[in-house]
Amino acid sequence: MATLVITHTHADGTILSGSSRGDGVYDIARRHKFTYRPEPGIHIRGSRDRDARRRDIEACAADLRTAGHTVDIDIDNTPRTAAERRTALDERADDRVERLTERAGKATAESDRRTAARHAITDGIPFGQPVQPPGHHSRNRHLRALDRADTHRQKGVEAAEKAEHLTSRAAGAVAHAAHRNDPPAMMRRIETLQTQRRGYTRELEGYTREHRNGAGQVIYRDEFPPATGGRAEDLRRWDARDAEEVTYLREQLATLADAGTFVAWTPEHFVKGDALKVSGHGWYIVTRVNKKSASLDTDGSWPRTIPWDKVAGRRRDGLQWDTPHGEPWPVELAQRVARWARLTRSASRQRDYPVGSPQWWEASHVATAVRLVHGLPGDAPAAQVDAIRASITGTDATRALASAYLAVWERLTAGELVPDIAATLTPITGAPAWSLPVGVEPETRRAGPGWPHTNRPLVQIGDLVAGIYDRGGTDGRHLHTHFCGPVSAVSPVNDRRERGEFVTITLTGGACETLDVTRWLAVHPAGTWEHPAAIETAADHADGHTDRAGAVAVNGEPEPPRLVVTSTGRCPACGTVAAVAGVLACAVCADCQATVPLQPVERLGAGPYPYPPVTVTTPDGPVTYRPGDGTAPATAVRIIRGPLPPAPTVLTCDVGGEDLPRDHMWWLVAIHDPTDPDDRHAACAAHTGVDAITYLPPIHADPGSGIADTADGQSIAAR
Repeated sequence: MATLVITHTHADGTILSGSSRGDGVYDIARRHKFTYRPEPGIHIRGSRDRDARRRDIEACAADLRTAGHTVDIDIDNTPRTAAERRTALDERADDRVERLTERAGKATAESDRRTAARHAITDGIPFGQPVQPPGHHSRNRHLRALDRADTHRQKGVEAAEKAEHLTSRAAGAVAHAAHRNDPPAMMRRIETLQTQRRGYTRELEGYTREHRNGAGQVIYRDEFPPATGGRAEDLRRWDARDAEEVTYLREQLATLADAGTFVAWTPEHFVKGDALKVSGHGWYIVTRVNKKSASLDTDGSWPRTIPWDKVAGRRRDGLQWDTPHGEPWPVELAQRVARWARLTRSASRQRDYPVGSPQWWEASHVATAVRLVHGLPGDAPAAQVDAIRASITGTDATRALASAYLAVWERLTAGELVPDIAATLTPITGAPAWSLPVGVEPETRRAGPGWPHTNRPLVQIGDLVAGIYDRGGTDGRHLHTHFCGPVSAVSPVNDRRERGEFVTITLTGGACETLDVTRWLAVHPAGTWEHPAAIETAADHADGHTDRAGAVAVNGEPEPPRLVVTSTGRCPACGTVAAVAGVLACAVCADCQATVPLQPVERLGAGPYPYPPVTVTTPDGPVTYRPGDGTAPATAVRIIRGPLPPAPTVLTCDVGGEDLPRDHMWWLVAIHDPTDPDDRHAACAAHTGVDAITYLPPIHADPGSGIADTADGQSIAAR
């Protein structure tokens, strides 16, 4: 037989090597707390960074020798440094998280595969399809298909549950590693080590233990002489190890304090009469400051004393400190912020309260107060509220916002009406990445292409989803606003045969919905919901001439005012406003290289408002349109514009009723007389604009020439 070796080091633990499959070694070793894993083999679990369990090792070696094996024992109890132990623990935790995450990913993939296999079977079976009666040629095949689908369903559920369990274990490993490096945990570890060191010293020096009765009288004493021999050597080694770890932990805490990350509360920070916050309990008055704890006035309830690692704040002279090195802030404001936090937690449990109960109304007022503070309607989507709140950063701003919420909530609970409260508030709007347009009805768009609405516009990247309709049509339908925000991705159509066709729409916030292509959504198209600030760039006046503004001199003569266009947009990633000349669907952000959807914005001439007028010649004479002056002639001019849609989209003119192919970007200038409903005419020009447009009959556009050809052969040239 091969020689077996039982080794022990603090780095590797206790390992039994030299065994092979079928030699019976493991059956003997498992009786002495040994276990087996592929890596490191037969070992004692939890033996790293600890002294060898000599009793178990020697008993196992004795049984192995009795069975005829040759066994050698090699023990090294030299401890590693605290830094080495902490590094090894962190590395093993990272390996464990990576291993569990990989297993969870495989389980998730298996669940998805099983689900897809089930869908591949059931998608070919129409809804309500019964199993044919006995004797039918398709009965057995149908039953087998149902059995396979049910097997895939069960296996998919099992794989999903396994993935959830492994993900939970990985999260637990991360939390455990974070707790080990938590500063208060380090403080408690130091106290534990100091207690152990005092025990080692007492045992090395010898001590007496007295036993007393209920009257306090000593009944007898136990005398313990100083430790000697191997026990004394172990105690000295353990004491040196713990002393080195205490030094290491104190250095870690000092490093955190120097960096301002964590500063521990100490007796020097408190005096009698201060208010002290106990983690997880609340505020109490300090009655005495001790070296290792603070005595509190709790009216006889727990806790009466609290160690310093459990302290979470101090109040003195109307001010509150959340950390010893932090900035104080008013206690009144702190109490309001804390109260709003409690109300928010209570509102999250609104479904648990009976409808109409006081708790239910208080929870309902929380959502109403938030929307009133931000100037939003009561039915504003939660995603829009979150977008505004995410844009309000900074400690002072968030505290003031919580106080404003509470002030409105108190007015609501006092019985004030919402319109009265709204009339007295100045909305806190922030600078959200997106917001729903005010006073603009969203378009109704399909989730994906499909019969019978093959020519209807679909949801696209850059659109702003305002919600999902519960059904088609316009009468009595309800808009669900739980899915709201800018669209970041639209998946290809997934054809599930009898089940229908589906697409997955993903929003910039990460929310996604898989919808039947026939589902209708409320959508603000890209280019209609952004509100970027107007920016003038040096390109406006380059080379003494510009396509965008008509105020630059050409050959010494001012250029006549023209319809011009600038494309602007706000970067969805960093908020930078981009402005480029001409009509573009998107641009690249100069700061973060993200794609910026653009919206064309017209300008008439140059200079401050009012812009120079545009003259349109009609059968009744010239009509002048003066934008920005607050007055409009009886005959109005409408400018219909938008980004270039993908060909071969057809736009129906809502004035003249003509169908205009939009293979090229055109300005549609429509005129009509409000007093004469039948007086509706239209003309079209290229996007570079014209200064005067002559009345023409209904027209069609030639995208390649820059000329708008009329039905009777007349034409108009773009400047």
